Amino acid sequence: MKLFSSFVAAAVLIFPGVLLGATASGKITMIQLPLNNDVNTVYFQIDPTPEAVPQWFYLRFGTGDSAGCAKTANAENFSRAYSALLAAHLANRSINIVYCLDSNGYGLVNQHIGVGRE
Repeated sequence: MKLFSSFVAAAVLIFPGVLLGATASGKITMIQLPLNNDVNTVYFQIDPTPEAVPQWFYLRFGTGDSAGCAKTANAENFSRAYSALLAAHLANRSINIVYCLDSNGYGLVNQHIGVGRE
């Protein structure tokens, strides 16, 4: 529990904002970039996947609504969050995320990502 608290504290320092929503922890099993013209979204899966998220987790650049979830990513935060995902995946480290379950069954992560020490 102490380790999770330090991740949350690090996420607040790196990505300021209010941590609202569901939380999940796990190792990234897949990162997918859309093959269409959508350059504002990165999809990923973690193991274990929460039952509440039957689809993918995703990061999305921009502000406004995304299927019932509020997007809050500016270019710098989006880039930092994507970098954290890549680093965790390549180092085979666990991540801790805070997400909003959207109306399509995807989990929107508004850049609240902590990378574990293992």
